[in-house]
Amino acid sequence: MAMSVRLDRTTELILARLARARGRSKSDVVRESILALARRKNGGNGRTRTAYDLLKPYVGVIRSGGRLLAGHGRAGIEEYLRKRHLAESAR
Repeated sequence: MAMSVRLDRTTELILARLARARGRSKSDVVRESILALARRKNGGNGRTRTAYDLLKPYVGVIRSGGRLLAGHGRAGIEEYLRKRHLAESAR
């Protein structure tokens, strides 16, 4: 598929240098750059990240000590975290 992209002078010069240095066409460099950006944004595996993928670093990081915090809403969680912080600071 053909596509037209407008580049400022500096970006055009960078693109031309990259293409020349790699012995590739400017179109090849643009395609490779887009794919590399997509892989980096998708965790390096080339697939679209799911909601779970995005939230995985945060799942299970708070220990409630057996308390059911969901029923307390934001205020309950903030209070729990404040108390926990104070207890850890006292150590």
